[in-house]
Amino acid sequence: MIQEILAPISELLRDVRELELDLTQRGQDHLLVDTRRVLFATTRLDGLARAIPSDAAAGGDPPALNSVVRHDLLNSLNHIIGFGEILLEETIDTDLRDVGTAVQNIVNCARELSKLIEAPAGRSSAAAPTLSSMQAEPFWRPPQQVHPAAKAAHPILVVDDEALNRELLSALLRRNGLEVIEAEDGLGALAVLEREPIDLVLLDVMMPKLDGYGVLQRMNENPSLQNVPVLVISGLSEIESVVRCIENGAADYLTKPFNHVLLWARIGACLEKKALRDQEQQTLRALKESQARLAAELAEAAGYVRSLLPNPTAGAVAIDWRFLPSTHLGGDALGYHWIDPQHLALYVIDVCGHGVGAALLAVSVTHVLRTQALHATDFLDPASVLENLNSAFPMDLHHGQYFTMWYGVYDASSRRIRYAAGGHPPAILIPGDGGPTSTIARLGRPGLIIGGMPGITFESAETSLPPGARLFVFSDGAYEITRPDGTMLWFDEFQKMIAHIASHHERTLDALVAELRAQRGGDQFEDDVSVMEIRFS
Repeated sequence: MIQEILAPISELLRDVRELELDLTQRGQDHLLVDTRRVLFATTRLDGLARAIPSDAAAGGDPPALNSVVRHDLLNSLNHIIGFGEILLEETIDTDLRDVGTAVQNIVNCARELSKLIEAPAGRSSAAAPTLSSMQAEPFWRPPQQVHPAAKAAHPILVVDDEALNRELLSALLRRNGLEVIEAEDGLGALAVLEREPIDLVLLDVMMPKLDGYGVLQRMNENPSLQNVPVLVISGLSEIESVVRCIENGAADYLTKPFNHVLLWARIGACLEKKALRDQEQQTLRALKESQARLAAELAEAAGYVRSLLPNPTAGAVAIDWRFLPSTHLGGDALGYHWIDPQHLALYVIDVCGHGVGAALLAVSVTHVLRTQALHATDFLDPASVLENLNSAFPMDLHHGQYFTMWYGVYDASSRRIRYAAGGHPPAILIPGDGGPTSTIARLGRPGLIIGGMPGITFESAETSLPPGARLFVFSDGAYEITRPDGTMLWFDEFQKMIAHIASHHERTLDALVAELRAQRGGDQFEDDVSVMEIRFS
């Protein structure tokens, strides 16, 4: 192996020196910078090859190139090819065709040498390339085209301990309008990544202080760096190195010397994915911000709806309630107010669905009841109230929304209550303290939903309230609860639950809500839960 590469390397070095001398004599200073880079890389390649020990002279087989030696040789060849191709681009559209041909021969030979070094040990020396035996390709190359996606909003980070490697990659990137930051080892790369945004990392593997594997591992462990794509460019071609890098999060892996067209294709693919990921993150952030604003607005609206609920009262008629919407804004509403000094209106409203629309309709109905702003309505007659609400709020004019309602009017002078219901569960009346549970009454009347059909009528009913009577008015969400085992809490069970709690707990509603949560198996209910308790002394 060693003897096979020494001769073509010597010939390559001779021709690069001749090219440098020729350009100097012609005064082509603009080409000398990259030519001398090629000369530096070729000189280093020759020195590396001559430093490799060999026992071939003693009749033994030349030793196989180990990974470190192969890495160093391929690194130098990568410099020759890379800066050589830059030279070719610089000679396009000039009359220096002979210079272009000479550079093309140098690049071709370097590529053949890289194939030989990457080949298994024992390859025949007959396969060794020489400049004199190679026919130059026709000198014409289109200008290097930037991949359509190779556009970056932020710099590209080039990480390599070899200054010439960094210089080559940086030159290629900057020539195509990309901003570049360089780092000479893994620790420097991490420092750059932590202080500013980077769109792509071009990473070497073999470096001091912290190698490429360590950089990948640190980036993979840092949530803020996990989405930065990494393209590994290394002289190590062993499959173990490739697999290890990919497993640690690398987007792709190129071996040196790299093909420039392939390099740009991989860079473009990485930048395209990064741009799409950034766009997704930006969209996600905007969505989260929008959701946060919406949540804040819903919370504000929910606070407003809750502020409309009346305060609990004490005295001859003591009223308390619990209002537990299943979302920020529920479709339930409850209320009570004195129509006049003798008559107290009591009501629970349950609008279909949840959210802003349902809440607005519930608030609108509550406002109408409080202000008695309903034409030709006798607010002392529950049936009249429901009939006129049905006419005022047809579902066709309210986005298909309807509601159910229980409405009652308590006459304090006679201790009687009149009530009617439109598609709503009956209220539960528990007699005076200590009364038998068998006398519990359900105060309800058959009636259709409110807003569902025009022209329907409702019926009012009436009953007396003994001293100590307790009336519970609620929405169907208070008892239509699905337990964790899939069974449903039905009305009869709910009635017994209220009767039991009312006879054993002073704070009835707190105990009732606790039991409903136990039945549900959590704090989140399927529907809005509204319960109002009225105590008549």
